[in-house]
Amino acid sequence: MTYPMVITIIMFIALFICIIKEVANPGIIFAFVGIAAAIISGFPLKQIGGWAMSGWSMIAAPTFLMVFAVTYFGILHHSGVFKVLVRWILKLLGKNVTAVCLVTTFLAIATQLDGSGATTAICTLPVMKPVADRFKIRPEILLLVFSFGSTCIISLPWMPGMVEAQAYVGSTGEAGWQVVKYAAIVMVILAIIASVVISIIEKRHGAGITDEEYQALLKEVEEATRVDGFNKGLMIFNGLFTLVILLLMLFGVLNSTIVFGAGLFILIVVNFKTKEERNAYLKTQIPTCGMMALTMFGLGTFLGMNSGMGSVAAIAELITKNMSTSAILHIPFITLLIGLPVSMVIGTTYMAVILPAIAALVSPLGVNPVAYMACYNLCVASAGSATLSLFSAAPYLAINLAGTTPGKWLKTGFLPCWILSIIMTIIAAGIFHLIPM
Repeated sequence: MTYPMVITIIMFIALFICIIKEVANPGIIFAFVGIAAAIISGFPLKQIGGWAMSGWSMIAAPTFLMVFAVTYFGILHHSGVFKVLVRWILKLLGKNVTAVCLVTTFLAIATQLDGSGATTAICTLPVMKPVADRFKIRPEILLLVFSFGSTCIISLPWMPGMVEAQAYVGSTGEAGWQVVKYAAIVMVILAIIASVVISIIEKRHGAGITDEEYQALLKEVEEATRVDGFNKGLMIFNGLFTLVILLLMLFGVLNSTIVFGAGLFILIVVNFKTKEERNAYLKTQIPTCGMMALTMFGLGTFLGMNSGMGSVAAIAELITKNMSTSAILHIPFITLLIGLPVSMVIGTTYMAVILPAIAALVSPLGVNPVAYMACYNLCVASAGSATLSLFSAAPYLAINLAGTTPGKWLKTGFLPCWILSIIMTIIAAGIFHLIPM
């Protein structure tokens, strides 16, 4: 084993420890560890600078896409589109426990379109928590069906998880989506079915509501979701306009970055009449977009260093020599089967460190690294690992808003989410043949 290979291994270990310890913003960790490894390996600063610029070019488009998406869907939240959606769904589905679980799931799906787990929790759980209490639905079950909805669409091309996972193998979220888009539809259907199954089980635990209680509840929900300065025409335009551009993008008619860039410009002009109003809204988005940009900037630096040093491929080749081809080909499938519990324990390190190394290992054998990383989002993250992992802030926010504790949530949510993950992994490999079994 060569000196650069040893440094690369140490680099991944250091990255793993720093992310686990949360010593800084992930972007800072990625940049510092990557540059430090390149310097210690003896590469000249000019070459390191070139690698960094190369890495930044990999993540430029995904970074712009994430910023556009968050700012765009923020306008929909601001105009009240999602608030009206919850009233409509609740009236449509009626007064049974299954209806409440489906409302929670659908609302979580809708509000997750901006890619922010925190936003989804804030827009879904405070509204549905009083409803769940009236229906005698346990907080952990509310959080479980919320988790199914908020994570089942993580494979969409603009979702931060998909964008980040693809960036690790030098690809884009849109490329990953094109590989798994049909399987992703199956994942959404499975998540909805899972919510129905959970609601049936919850009924046996005493959940339910009377006709009188339901009528009183409708009045409360209408008041809680009332939109100040309600503009029906504007909201209809925002909703239909968004539906059209999402369909154009999801079916590959238009590039995602161009869609959100142009769409954002149009919605800002339509929804905010003065320069002061537009500037005020954009300022509210700066903290979230700034942190995303910093993370992606650091990730690009790390990707550039890792690609430039070339040691990962050498390590993969060394390991390959000591394993049979048949054994290596099973690794992607196995890593997805155990992905959810492992992600719970080590957080984003699994996606950021372990899976990219495995992708480099199996790529020479014909396994598409784009499909492999996309399958992680499809089979693991989409099954709820993002909500179960306690190494980020969003799960704690959701746990608090649902009115439960981390211990109770893990005991309730782990097994259903893992079962869903295993089912989707088998479907992805056995039916869609995205990875070998």
